[in-house]
Amino acid sequence: MSKISFLLYALHGVIITPIVIILLRLTGYSENPYVLLGIYLVILFVIISGTFVLYNILVKFTPKIAKIITGNRGI
Repeated sequence: MSKISFLLYALHGVIITPIVIILLRLTGYSENPYVLLGIYLVILFVIISGTFVLYNILVKFTPKIAKIITGNRGI
């Protein structure tokens, strides 16, 4: 679990900006608090699920690269 956590920490900053820009453009830069809450929740879901998928793909196809990217942490 710590390997995925490290990868999530390392990638979330890179992933967040494009997702926020896309979602704000899709909603028309709404200031509605419900829309903003929805955007926040969508971002959480996309980042966490995307990182899990990416980690599983890395481990399955390139375990040595996955080890380097995740900092060789955890069990």
